Amino acid sequence: LDPASSEIANRTVGAARIFTAEDDGLAQEWPVGRLWMNPPYAQPLIGQFASRFAAEVRRGSVGIVLVNNGTETAWFQE
Repeated sequence: LDPASSEIANRTVGAARIFTAEDDGLAQEWPVGRLWMNPPYAQPLIGQFASRFAAEVRRGSVGIVLVNNGTETAWFQE
């Protein structure tokens, strides 16, 4: 699953399932499994997607998230 994607981005990523901005990936059910995410970098979305990603990993998913080096931020710490 790529929960923050687009049809164009998925040509490179190749996820079996994606959520676009129109789908609102934060409002969707994320199945436990493999995740790839390059979230929107604007606040508050980056924090919301990072928190959701962390929650999904705690639920049993595995994944990779592409974010900037914001190690001082609360969302990065989570």
